[in-house]
Amino acid sequence: MEYFVGCNYHTKWQSDKAMRFVLVEIKDDRALLKTRRTNKIFWTALEDLIFINTKHNRSKALKINLDINT
Repeated sequence: MEYFVGCNYHTKWQSDKAMRFVLVEIKDDRALLKTRRTNKIFWTALEDLIFINTKHNRSKALKINLDINT
């Protein structure tokens, strides 16, 4: 699976399904996430991430992917 730093994700374990997190960094098999409202940061397992499949998020991922490949 491909992950995009700067895109929005849910996690498998979150209690509130409306919450969204921004992927800040990937290190080995861990993901550093930031809350969108309070800017709190925390680490979680990379495998716990669920890409939020919205038009906005897909376009961010496409732009990030294009920037990486140029």
